[in-house]
Amino acid sequence: FRRVLFRSVADYATVGTGWAPDASGAVALKYAIQSLPANLDAAAAQNQIVRAFSQRANYVKVSFTEGGSADSARTIAILTAAYSHGDGYPFDGPGGVLAHTFYPSPPDAEPLAGDMHFDASETWGIGVNTDLFSVALHEAGHALGMAHSGNPASVMYPYYHVAAGLTADDIAGIESLY
Repeated sequence: FRRVLFRSVADYATVGTGWAPDASGAVALKYAIQSLPANLDAAAAQNQIVRAFSQRANYVKVSFTEGGSADSARTIAILTAAYSHGDGYPFDGPGGVLAHTFYPSPPDAEPLAGDMHFDASETWGIGVNTDLFSVALHEAGHALGMAHSGNPASVMYPYYHVAAGLTADDIAGIESLY
């Protein structure tokens, strides 16, 4: 008889190669908040976005700093809007698509590269309803080049679920890019 070792197979997927690093191998990104969910306290909502970015930055050499113009290169513009909002990908109202995000350049071109858009028609919450942190954590993955995962436990799974943090699949995926 032979001993067979089994390794888990990653379910993560990536699009492109992520943001290009600087000479030290690090990636410095900015973010510009254009609007947040109107039903949430602005400071609390921003805290959830920053928390999502921080979760990603804990595992790779990527930093997120507030500032800059939403149209600047390497800047993630964060927008909450309903229905048609100028990017060619209108939201569908409550209960459908919660958010969408553009991938890094390439494949998505500046100034839209990395931009995160949240549907204003949803009932956003912090730890309740449609949890802003959970959705922002998922969308931050797209902003860094992650595609959807086939693993139902993964933050990058294409269907909404509340997330406390990144799973091993999410971490392996982000580490494969950065």
